[in-house]
Amino acid sequence: MRPRRHAPPSARGRHARARARPRTRPAPWLIALYASPAAIYLLVAARRRPPANGTPRRTPPSPPRVAGSVDGTARRRGARGAARFDARGAPIATGGPGDLAAANLEIPHEVAALAAEGLHPVRATAWAARRARRVAEHDESREPPENPPTPPNATRSTHRSVAVHADYAHPVFHFSPVNHVALESLLATHARAAVRVAVVGPELARDFRYANALGLTHFDRYAKLGFDARTVLVNAQTPLYGTTDADDAPGRRWWELRRAALAPRHLDFLTFFGRDDADVLPAPALTLFLRLQSVWKHGGLAIDFTYVFVAPVPADARGFAVAPDACGPAAPWAYHDRAPPPLLVHAPAPRDAAISRALAAFDACGADERCADALARDPARLLLDAWRGAGLANDLAGGVAWLNCDETAAGSLLDASSTITLADAAGGSYAVWLGPAATDGRFAPAAPASPLGALFSAGPPRAVAVDQRAACAREIAGRPLSDRPRCFAFQRGVAGASRDADETHRRAGASSCAPTLFIPSAQKGASSALAALLATHPQVLRPVRGSHYKEPGAYINAVYYRQSLARRASRFPWFRDDEPFVALDATVTYASESRLPAMRAALDAPRAFVVFALREPVARAFSDFRFCYRPYFFSQDIGFDAATLGALDAYDACYGAARAFYAANRTAAADAAGADAYYGLACQDLKLRRRDPFGLVRKSLYVYQVLHYRAVHGAERVTAVSAEQLKRDAPGAGRAVAAHVGLCASFSFGAGQRVHATRARVAPRHAWSRAGYRRLRAWFEPYNRRLYAALRTTESSLGWEEVDYPSFRDDRLPT
Repeated sequence: MRPRRHAPPSARGRHARARARPRTRPAPWLIALYASPAAIYLLVAARRRPPANGTPRRTPPSPPRVAGSVDGTARRRGARGAARFDARGAPIATGGPGDLAAANLEIPHEVAALAAEGLHPVRATAWAARRARRVAEHDESREPPENPPTPPNATRSTHRSVAVHADYAHPVFHFSPVNHVALESLLATHARAAVRVAVVGPELARDFRYANALGLTHFDRYAKLGFDARTVLVNAQTPLYGTTDADDAPGRRWWELRRAALAPRHLDFLTFFGRDDADVLPAPALTLFLRLQSVWKHGGLAIDFTYVFVAPVPADARGFAVAPDACGPAAPWAYHDRAPPPLLVHAPAPRDAAISRALAAFDACGADERCADALARDPARLLLDAWRGAGLANDLAGGVAWLNCDETAAGSLLDASSTITLADAAGGSYAVWLGPAATDGRFAPAAPASPLGALFSAGPPRAVAVDQRAACAREIAGRPLSDRPRCFAFQRGVAGASRDADETHRRAGASSCAPTLFIPSAQKGASSALAALLATHPQVLRPVRGSHYKEPGAYINAVYYRQSLARRASRFPWFRDDEPFVALDATVTYASESRLPAMRAALDAPRAFVVFALREPVARAFSDFRFCYRPYFFSQDIGFDAATLGALDAYDACYGAARAFYAANRTAAADAAGADAYYGLACQDLKLRRRDPFGLVRKSLYVYQVLHYRAVHGAERVTAVSAEQLKRDAPGAGRAVAAHVGLCASFSFGAGQRVHATRARVAPRHAWSRAGYRRLRAWFEPYNRRLYAALRTTESSLGWEEVDYPSFRDDRLPT
């Protein structure tokens, strides 16, 4: 047994002195992290702001900004031009008139544009007309062509399974429908392919997409279709070599030497998000190494989404096909400088002799980075030497038709006037190069009558459906098109960066489907549990970016107004207009940030469904208090009662008119007055927000959030599920949501699970009291009654009856 190691006396003294010091306010970035799921923008901006005069800033302890509020805009000191930042910390692009968010987080320039269309202030009739007009335009544009193309009869291999290593050595913003068709062609020709798409990134990438790399949910659609295709994270922790592999296994020495530098396992939180706009794609040496090592370990194929398959690679073929430089690094179009040339590698079995020789060349490079990168820059020479050294013939020398790297020839695959077919282009090869469309990020569309247009129109290949997918697919196929989930393309914003989208951005938005299932709930309201439950349904696809691949934040100010249309669309999965999928967006701040997120979402998806995840208001507030306890309330010695009850008098003054109207049964007037108080400027006073730190009370005031979404999206498309219902009967709650959204009813949901449960323990003196709990319940009661009426439910149905919690401090403190 190892002896316990004790700190030296001097260290123990330092620790004792540190414990004796008075507690100070924690770092602002840590408070922001706990305050809001959208706070990554604030974190990045804070990280980028240099301190004044080179000295660290120290702020006196004071209540933080409430999540969803803003005190104005921050200026970066010490920088020329005094750059401005918006409410979420994102730098403001223009700084022009009307470009700054008001105190209620509404951007005057955008509000004026909405008002010009009669959409602000919100009137249900105006929004209903706007949604109907958008649906009519969509239906008119999706008329089927008079002569739909006939999909090519690709040869299909069904007798064997094949391991496929895939990666995309280009920015995720360039991954277009053409690349998805490339993967579909592989699955169509290799029916039992097991595809693993490698993404190099630190462990944090399991919960957040890493800068310009692919997200871990990018290919969930294929798993929902019944294929064995998924994304895998690769970093220094990944066991590329098994315990039974020899120490001198080919490539092992190079991986041990270089893995920590090329694929670090850990990255601190701020650096991770600070690289949001950075280029994090791996070095070319690592990209090529991972392709070869996977083929060495498992056998099978290595692909890179730059060609479309027309026939299966023979099972006994051993070889490679590498494109000339003119198809890649030396191309006149956009080609990432870290991407090796397009290539295809296949080995019929693991531990292939030629692949072993290629990996041994990496071992010979050792820690010399230039040596390994030189191998990746010229993989044709590396593989040719390996095959010759092993005394083997290259069976795939003509495996891919590179079309002489002719951009015009490749473009003809997308052109309706082209007389060439994919079979003609292949000329006996197994695959055809896709040209610039696979890598340049211009989202060039394939005309329906073009050679590739047939693949687009044919839809995804058929897989042997497993579990309940087959029954679900049959149920959806039996419905008329009008009753199936709808796909609406992303629209330019009425104001902001996406208003003046260029042609590439417009094509990117038009090629993707906007989310049609929203969960705009309050933090700690069980939105994560509901999203996780719904994501198990065969028709529901998670975002490909956002906190835990749940909260893409596409409609908050920092994204919708500041970023391009293409960046907004890149947060969601791709699928065709006629595929029965729905994209999920469970960003919790949409409902409380301002009125704008609901409006922006409705402009993109006029037939979206909204499902609020609501928890009993006081219980939610206390859970939120616990979530923020360590970074703020504990250090400031603030108890739950002090953090919530002190704001009630001020809120009564703000919502006094609404309460009076409710008491007089003037519901419409009360709703209008309450919504204006909740989202308007009257109750956005800084002193009031500081009396309700982190919005513990405000975020639990659900009624005006629900009423706003009902007015914008339509009352019939908005419903709610309570955390208590999920805990009591998760499968039943899932079935209710599926029926509301129009998902197939044959799917059986499993038991719910606790997701992101708060484990912070609250000191007895800071816990909630029974008297405070009852006072808060009484304060929320008139608003809750209106909420029940709007949702056509009851307190007992939601499970919001009064509970005698064992955590009340009355039962924990000595008398």
